[in-house]
Amino acid sequence: MPDHTSEPSSSQSQRAWLYLLLGFTGGGLGALLALFAGAASWPDAKLFIVLGVAIGIALAVALAPNLLKPRHREASAPNR
Repeated sequence: MPDHTSEPSSSQSQRAWLYLLLGFTGGGLGALLALFAGAASWPDAKLFIVLGVAIGIALAVALAPNLLKPRHREASAPNR
């Protein structure tokens, strides 16, 4: 597991917010999928929700380095 102690606290809080946001989004999508799939019992629906949260957090882990890294853009005008 990478050591995040050297990161600024704002970067750590952004990372935590990203994990929470994508986790809750995944859980919500899992709940909607359970509704549309016709899950008849709570354990079935809970499985959809837990899988949605897991997929959301996995996406956050995969996307966090690219989304939270500051990008320095060059000017769009060509050098003369």
